[in-house]
Amino acid sequence: MKDLELVQIIDILHVCSKQKHVSISRKNILLINKRIDQLGTRAQLRSSAQIGKAMFSMRQFSSHDFAARQLLVALSDRILQNDDVLSSQTVANMLYGMNGMDATHWEVRRYLKILTKKMLLSHQKLKYFEVSSAMYGLRHMDSMFQEVQDVLGVLARKIESSRDVFNSQVVSNCLYGMNS
Repeated sequence: MKDLELVQIIDILHVCSKQKHVSISRKNILLINKRIDQLGTRAQLRSSAQIGKAMFSMRQFSSHDFAARQLLVALSDRILQNDDVLSSQTVANMLYGMNGMDATHWEVRRYLKILTKKMLLSHQKLKYFEVSSAMYGLRHMDSMFQEVQDVLGVLARKIESSRDVFNSQVVSNCLYGMNS
């Protein structure tokens, strides 16, 4: 772990998040956090695609795990350092990765606030499957929090501007995402 760069760490997280029977232990999350801290300013997410990949990988974690929230903080800090405009696919991945998180924790609300600012800078229209993924990722979020309301507001504007036709599966995922 001590020689890994952030890109390699993200690749490991991403691969593990796609495996059904592989999970990252709390101890390894703490080691990842330690390595990101050691990398300091060298640990940067260099592109919109890397950001999306990193945040999609968060789907395997729960916000009830302190180590996972610390990883979210470390990745959020790297997102703040990145000046790329987010692609619509990155926005979808960033929200989908939150499907195990809830907004009762300040780390999640901080992330949502950063994401909202990044989404406002992106003028790309969301495609129907991206809307579906984004809404599904919000399934444990409570709209009593302003940060959740803000994300939903930006998403609503992006949905309004979309020219895609939503099929029943997309509508179903959106409704499921709003079912918390």
